[in-house]
Amino acid sequence: IMASEPIDIMANLTFLPGCIADQYEVLWTGERMHRIIQAAVEYDVALEINARYQVPSAAFIRMAKRAGSTFSFGSNTHSEEVGHLEYCVNIARECGLTGEDMFMPNLERK
Repeated sequence: IMASEPIDIMANLTFLPGCIADQYEVLWTGERMHRIIQAAVEYDVALEINARYQVPSAAFIRMAKRAGSTFSFGSNTHSEEVGHLEYCVNIARECGLTGEDMFMPNLERK
């Protein structure tokens, strides 16, 4: 998707449905994380930190930060909880993200 679609932010990153969510650490191997992160860096796509699903993991975020990824915060909700980004802020602090790591729109891009 990152190679073929004009996207700025990859949302719901590493989300797993409830029936397999407890296997997150097993299914999201270092190799799989690396492939997603490399594509995001190559195609200049920011990675969303999702408050609703609390993904991606701290390990993923740290790996992505080291690779030069940028990040955005999202709540993935259209209810009263929209804008509740505590998970995003807390995991960003835990992983050492700064303003320099955050997505900024390229207004000149067509």
